[in-house]
Amino acid sequence: MKGCLLCSSSSGVGCILMHRFRGISMCRGQRCTVKGLADQPAVLLPCEPMPTYRRWRLDGAVYFFTLVTNRRRRWFDEPDCRQWLGQAFRHARRRLPFRVHAVVLLPDHLHVLIQPAEDVDYSALWRLVKTNFTRRLLPTLAGSDRARRGRRPGERAVWQRRFFEHTIRDDNDWQRHADYIHFNPVKHGYVDDPRSWRWSSIHRFIRNGWLDSAWPGSSPPDLPDGWE
Repeated sequence: MKGCLLCSSSSGVGCILMHRFRGISMCRGQRCTVKGLADQPAVLLPCEPMPTYRRWRLDGAVYFFTLVTNRRRRWFDEPDCRQWLGQAFRHARRRLPFRVHAVVLLPDHLHVLIQPAEDVDYSALWRLVKTNFTRRLLPTLAGSDRARRGRRPGERAVWQRRFFEHTIRDDNDWQRHADYIHFNPVKHGYVDDPRSWRWSSIHRFIRNGWLDSAWPGSSPPDLPDGWE
């Protein structure tokens, strides 16, 4: 994939973040395709693991996802588990390309703003991430956890089977969800300052000038209600 001619980004990541979704869906080939989200073709895809449930996927769109561990197990307190999750993401990206806009990892769940490539089924993407992580973790678990039934191989005893998905609608929606991600450790009481949480993309945002170093200031940001 070539870079964006509008911002001269070679990776495309800076392109998406700097344009903040103002009519630019994705860098394709040698040019940026200028389209609004409303112009993107919608593709109806099955959502795993429930075959009767359907999710809409918009080509070139950005999504907010939440993935939660089974029974709220705090797997990601462990350095090995954090490392295995990173390896699972990299493994999945080689097979099903995507770009991460923002992410935060908490002990028992994660939030991410992600843009899958246009031919990527995001249900398959998350299944690949979860399965790869679980296969690394399972050999370290006690026998009762390894043998627990009622879950797909690669998910059992580790992940909740479903995930939460929200399609980003516009520039303001993107900003609110990025802020939600970065403020989440404060929301859950792990830190008083979002910059104090190590496992967050807030540090990249501040370093690259996409977010003020004093954010959020004295007032909490405008966040979506009722989420994890």
